[in-house]
Amino acid sequence: MKKKLYIFILLFFCISLTSCSNLPTFQQKKPNNFYYTELLCGDLKLNNDYKILLLDTNFYKKVTLDKSECNLIKNSTLTLRSVDFINKPNDLTMKAPYKLYFIFKNTSYVAEVYNEKYLSIYPWDGDYPRDYINMDSLPVSYNLFQFCKNIIPRD
Repeated sequence: MKKKLYIFILLFFCISLTSCSNLPTFQQKKPNNFYYTELLCGDLKLNNDYKILLLDTNFYKKVTLDKSECNLIKNSTLTLRSVDFINKPNDLTMKAPYKLYFIFKNTSYVAEVYNEKYLSIYPWDGDYPRDYINMDSLPVSYNLFQFCKNIIPRD
């Protein structure tokens, strides 16, 4: 009887330990610095049925943007170049005053607008670290911080 019990326990541990080796591994490295932004731009180009919400994180005011405002944001994201994408800046310690939610039929993205210089983009349920963008090289008319400030003034 004891021998059967030992064999059962040994088999149980062997089976339970070997099944763990078949778990998928998580890949920590992003394919590139602009991975999520590239996905967002692709969805913006292919889909006409989406909406963008602007949220002021200080007062939690929410505004749904109209089509002309959505086109301005779409053009702003399409003008980004690969040199605009950076690693997370060290001086980025505050929370983003504005968030833009891009809502498509199957996916959603979030853009956090920190100031006139920095922006981050990530999907609602992403696996990789977010994309950080330096907006210094964008034209003033495409600066998303100024855009957000005009839609929901903070003063």
